[in-house]
Amino acid sequence: MDCRQCQQLLPQWLNGELDGRDAALVAAHVACCAACRAEADLWREIGTALKAGTVEIKAPPALARQVTAQLNARAKPRHLRWVQSWKRYAAAAAAFVLVTAGTLGFAVNQFWMRGINAVADNDDNQPTVVIQNSGSSIEGPVPKDNPPGNQNEGTNDNPDTNPDTNIDKQPQDRQTPDNSNIKTTGTNKPAGKDLQPGGFVLTYADIDKKRVLESTLLVVQVGDMEKVQQQLDKLAAEFGAQYENLGAAGRQENFKITVGTDKDDELLQRLSTIGQVINKQKTDRDITEEFRKRVQQLGDLKAERDAASNADEIKKLDAQIANMETELQDWMALENKHTIVLVVEER
Repeated sequence: MDCRQCQQLLPQWLNGELDGRDAALVAAHVACCAACRAEADLWREIGTALKAGTVEIKAPPALARQVTAQLNARAKPRHLRWVQSWKRYAAAAAAFVLVTAGTLGFAVNQFWMRGINAVADNDDNQPTVVIQNSGSSIEGPVPKDNPPGNQNEGTNDNPDTNPDTNIDKQPQDRQTPDNSNIKTTGTNKPAGKDLQPGGFVLTYADIDKKRVLESTLLVVQVGDMEKVQQQLDKLAAEFGAQYENLGAAGRQENFKITVGTDKDDELLQRLSTIGQVINKQKTDRDITEEFRKRVQQLGDLKAERDAASNADEIKKLDAQIANMETELQDWMALENKHTIVLVVEER
């Protein structure tokens, strides 16, 4: 299941409307994909905001007719297939309820900025890389298109192949690290343009490393759901694993378990004894290039924030930067880890 398919099914999954197989596939994808997990959180916030607002206020008599008319005027069949269009309508409706209810502060701080960030993530940003090599940090904007250059200087015509090779030349001295064609630009920053304190720092080794996310979907049927939590507590302690409850969907309980790759096979065997195994699927997802592109996007966002002067724009960029740093850190934390999505169905 890819991200587009998952995001189309998120509302039904959160409402417990999917059958067992589809619900298990969505749960597995959400557990391993930070972007879709954030999308699911956004849908939960929209639902919570709408439910909270409808209790406190009554909509104007003409509201339903006006909203329906606008949706019908805009709705084209080929567009309604995309979850983004529905998300925008739902976000607008939730924002209206919150503002009418007099909770504008909550809407701006807790909901609306999340909605803006989710849409802004679709922008085609090209970045500045903030990386570290031999104790020195490197900062500089990356142009969208590489200018013609001398191949001996380590430039690359394809920014997607080596995204960290496209750093603009600065007046400072440049050097090329051993075994790398990455340009460095020194450590000086423009006066008055400090980046966010405590910024996320990557090494060249972090960027060049091959990254594969290992995950397994395990679906079991049990007769007693209450015993499952106790069994998971015992197994987690025995194997040094971490787990979290992803929530219920209908008659299912979904758990995300993270364990070292040196113990994953044995843990999977033990988990299979919890109940009758209905489905078991292992997936290896190579995110090497995706990780490099995220580093590019993060660097460009930091460069944009560094040059911004508007407080609202800085706040929005800070939120986007924080989300992207969290995603990269999550990926790095999964190095040499195996993610097991355990779906427990009650007979």
